[in-house]
Amino acid sequence: MKKLIIIILFCGINVSLFAQRDDVDRRQEYEALRVAYITDRLAFTPKEAQDFWPIKNAYEAQNDELRKHIRRPEREEMTESEALAYLDKRMKTEQEMLDLKIDFIKDLKEVLPAQKIAMLFEVEHEFKKRMIKSIRDKRQGKRH
Repeated sequence: MKKLIIIILFCGINVSLFAQRDDVDRRQEYEALRVAYITDRLAFTPKEAQDFWPIKNAYEAQNDELRKHIRRPEREEMTESEALAYLDKRMKTEQEMLDLKIDFIKDLKEVLPAQKIAMLFEVEHEFKKRMIKSIRDKRQGKRH
């Protein structure tokens, strides 16, 4: 029953997810789908979900901030010294992202069984693939 509700929710919201609305609404719907999908696929208990999502949200906020520091340079041509400085900054930021992920996993070990943590990354990847496929299918449907 729970899976049926999640599937209906996924399909129903997914149809309207990328309709003509502002980005905030789309982002909120995407997040609701993602939360429902991950919670269902990992079979979180209410306690696990309550403990997991604040940790996950804090990790993602910090990771997003770090990711902003490694965006590609605005211009394609750089001097050798600019390129070296960019590479140094990128490597430092990527190390900070790895350290953050290690801390994230340590924090999760306190609230989830290791099997669920191990599955988390694959489940997130599955969700993204499904969303991309859904968007492509919808776009192709509009063309025909």
